[in-house]
Amino acid sequence: MTLSLLEALNFLHLNKWIHGDIKPMNIGVRKWDSDQASIVLLDTEDAIQAPRGFVSVTPGTTGTVGWLSPEREMGQFTATTDVWAVGVAAIWMLLGRHPWQHRDNPWRDGERYEIKRPFFHVQYDAARENIVNCEDKSLGIAILQMIRHPYARMEDQRKARPTCREVIQMLRAGSATGGSGVSGQKRAREHAT
Repeated sequence: MTLSLLEALNFLHLNKWIHGDIKPMNIGVRKWDSDQASIVLLDTEDAIQAPRGFVSVTPGTTGTVGWLSPEREMGQFTATTDVWAVGVAAIWMLLGRHPWQHRDNPWRDGERYEIKRPFFHVQYDAARENIVNCEDKSLGIAILQMIRHPYARMEDQRKARPTCREVIQMLRAGSATGGSGVSGQKRAREHAT
């Protein structure tokens, strides 16, 4: 599922659009026949056109708290904001729960939001540890790269977030080598990829 979602988003991104509100409720499945189905992106009426590849923020106008990348409300953002949301959705599928949930985005400007950032970091680090210990190492590595952000406490998580195309290549390379997922993780991976 993650791979199909990334492929749909890659199409949007290649056409200079950012979905901006990727979350499970905005992901549909179109069943073509008994053996074939495809991902359908829902709630596209608020998609953001990004002809220059980036968009200046307008805090609180689009997206859903808990699925927004940190940079979504600070400065400018690119199509990799959708990659972040796919990473959060993949964690949700693997863990069976949202890795963090807030009423307010802790990355908005203002002291009211800044005081919430340490709590976000604790939840982020806990989710990261769960993914590091994922039995399917290639999937875990891809997810960790999808949730990179510029305000992370760990240096490797502050690196640039990959594009949809780059994550697709990582996941396909992991599938080609067979990954290392087994037992209970195998079922989770089937749902996540």
